[in-house]
Amino acid sequence: MGIGVYFSDEELIANLRQEFDRDEQYRINFQQWLNTARYTNQGIILTVESRKFLIHEYTGTVIKEIVV
Repeated sequence: MGIGVYFSDEELIANLRQEFDRDEQYRINFQQWLNTARYTNQGIILTVESRKFLIHEYTGTVIKEIVV
């Protein structure tokens, strides 16, 4: 089972890739970062390298990047 109930890990990775520049899209191994997922009342927070993203829990789309 993947991170989401309603979307696959592959769909999530495709959505995350859109948030990175062309060089990073295929250099980063997104699969290894899926274990950083934390579930909150706002959605799923996922860390990829030094960036954090809020993911919609039903669609797997990136809602926004969380800037700390």
